[in-house]
Amino acid sequence: MGIELLAPAGSREALQAAVQNGADAVYLGLQAFGARQYAKNFDVNSLCEAAVYCHLRGVQIHVAMNTLIYDRELSQAVQLAAEAVRAGADALIIQDLGLAKVLLEAGIPVPLHASTQMTIHNLEGARFAQQAGFSRVVLARELPRSEIKKISREISIETEVFVHGALCMSNSGQCLLSSMIGGRSGNRGRCAQPCRLPYTMLEDGKNIGQGYLMSPKDLCLGAYIPELISMGVNSLKIEGRMKSATYVAAATKVYRSCIDENRAITPQEMQLLQNVFSRDRFTEAYYAGKTGRGMMKTEASNDDIYEKQDPQLLKQLQETYAPGVENRQKNIEILIQIRVGIPLMATARYKDIEVTCTGQVVQRAAGNPVTREMVETQLGKLGGSNFMLQNLEIELEEEAFVPKSALNAVRRTLVEQLETRIGKAKQEHWNAVYQPQKSGRTVQKDMAITVWTETAAQAAAFADQPVARLYVPADCIQNIEISEQTVAYFPMILREEAMRRAQAQLQICRQCGVRSIAAGNVGLLLCAKEMGFSLFGTAELNVGNTAAAVFWKAFGLEAVEASRELNLRGLEALIRQSPLPVEVTGYGKAALMKIENCLIQVAKNGCGCAEGKQYILQDRKGAQMRVAKDGCISTVYNSVPIYMADQMQALRRCGVSAVKLAFTEESPRRCLEIYQEFVSGKGTPPQYYTRGHFYRGAE
Repeated sequence: MGIELLAPAGSREALQAAVQNGADAVYLGLQAFGARQYAKNFDVNSLCEAAVYCHLRGVQIHVAMNTLIYDRELSQAVQLAAEAVRAGADALIIQDLGLAKVLLEAGIPVPLHASTQMTIHNLEGARFAQQAGFSRVVLARELPRSEIKKISREISIETEVFVHGALCMSNSGQCLLSSMIGGRSGNRGRCAQPCRLPYTMLEDGKNIGQGYLMSPKDLCLGAYIPELISMGVNSLKIEGRMKSATYVAAATKVYRSCIDENRAITPQEMQLLQNVFSRDRFTEAYYAGKTGRGMMKTEASNDDIYEKQDPQLLKQLQETYAPGVENRQKNIEILIQIRVGIPLMATARYKDIEVTCTGQVVQRAAGNPVTREMVETQLGKLGGSNFMLQNLEIELEEEAFVPKSALNAVRRTLVEQLETRIGKAKQEHWNAVYQPQKSGRTVQKDMAITVWTETAAQAAAFADQPVARLYVPADCIQNIEISEQTVAYFPMILREEAMRRAQAQLQICRQCGVRSIAAGNVGLLLCAKEMGFSLFGTAELNVGNTAAAVFWKAFGLEAVEASRELNLRGLEALIRQSPLPVEVTGYGKAALMKIENCLIQVAKNGCGCAEGKQYILQDRKGAQMRVAKDGCISTVYNSVPIYMADQMQALRRCGVSAVKLAFTEESPRRCLEIYQEFVSGKGTPPQYYTRGHFYRGAE
């Protein structure tokens, strides 16, 4: 099979547009657990209909269940996944490792694809996904061509790459901006897209740029189709489950032609796509290294994206998938036997599928016998189906007579039987049930306090404090005194070069006597495991349910930080059954976004960040979010810290094993003061603070 063209289907109309314009597969969401909860989506009945429609035309259906799932929802998610498979899903796209674990243990008969929400962006991460049971990985959109090529050629599972459509500003799966600001979680499919609003960048309090600094143009990699094919990428994906059917038709049509002809997009095709939908032209973004301000739609709002649409063009596109239009006909063969005194016998064949039916008894003709021309005419009337008669064999006895209605009845029966055989779900009897088991772990009554530091000076301040774990940046390990409590932690985003440096730092950690590693990067955790380190998982792993905790226990983690989008009720449900100790962040400014397009470069329209300067992203309401840099990766921190020193009893009642104090820009002295507030449990919240999601949760 050649490279797959995967198109979005946010509605039945969009699905038809994708299929009739040449998609090899479509991806869609159900009414729950999909990353586009505001699309029209499908229920199980309409999924059945969609599957028959697609399978009759040789098109696969991938069902997206790519959200963070809470304990109270896991049984429902497992059941819905089973219903999707029975309805005809050919693959499931998954973010939550707990859901994946349950489905794999139940022997799911269709492939699981690791969603881009899993933030897989290096070879080691793809290797992790393979070991976890996934057969395909949807690579992060931030990868350049060289790294896509390396992963695609060196990993044995399939790779899927976005080639067209909207770009998220943050690494997918690592954005808390929408949930922290408004309670609508991107990890739960309900992103409110606050990144598309205007912002101002401040450098030491001075305005250095403003506008739509976090609103990327849409991606278009049409110029690189031959290159992507040659790399060994298995699937080219078009984004757009929230977009119109005409957009889907146009994008599918253009990329279908480019793939079939192994060529780059033409200027005329590019103009077509721009006229249907674009945010101020397109960008080749990370793939071609074209980041910075040129990747962004900074100067205008997003209200003008439909202004260029031509009604006549839209009408032409709509005609490609209008009712009755069929561009995906299948060639079939029919053999019919017409012999006096016995019933009509007919067989139809499509590839290796064969169906047979009988009709009324053939009579001896009293006047006009049936002719070959009549049989050909009646059996060739396949216009109401998606079949085309390629070959017809007629065994006709002389003087035989059957009415046209009998021939028509045989034709209809053959078509119905073929449609049933081709369109039905392959796994219509498979089922899965989630039955949580008791963890067997005694929930400790006393909570430990752990400390997360960003500098060697902060870490040194806790050298004599009885903290359970002292998290220190891996690149600071050589500058501090190592103890049994020292845990070296690594950045979340580790592309190829950064991953090589991280692997070298693992060696340094071992040489320095560090025994424990913390990370949210699954590839780094895999490497550290293979080197024999004790492992701790951070909140970036998005652990929201017991099954995910069971997965990470089996992987080798000693403790895991819960998703920061869980409320106290969700935490208690997770901890009650978790085989792992569960940690939460009780203090700290949460990292809201991980961005690989340097925000300072976007604001200044060129490189120009300076050491020692403070960068603040200010929203339209005046909230100021610190921007930290790791090379060209920007991390945007919440404007106010989580503060739970006066709520320790609530955390203790949930069974939390450790409360993490995550220090970023605080002085060593201030770090110690906050630590003492948590030790005493009598702290007073600062003037501006948040309880995070502990009380309100996230939609």
